[in-house]
Amino acid sequence: MFSLNVNLSGLKCNACVKLVKSKVGKIDGIKSVEVNLSGETCIISERLVTRDEIKHALSGTDFGII
Repeated sequence: MFSLNVNLSGLKCNACVKLVKSKVGKIDGIKSVEVNLSGETCIISERLVTRDEIKHALSGTDFGII
């Protein structure tokens, strides 16, 4: 298992958190996504997930990696 911690910008409410979890959770190999309103995000996956994959999953939203 792999773990990746990133900080996200643009999170303003619980709906934002749910959307990020949903979008990032669709990346192949993701097992769990934990997000809080301050943007701290922990991703657990079966394979190495890149920051670019996360950026791509969040494209079209107001969220970004800091």
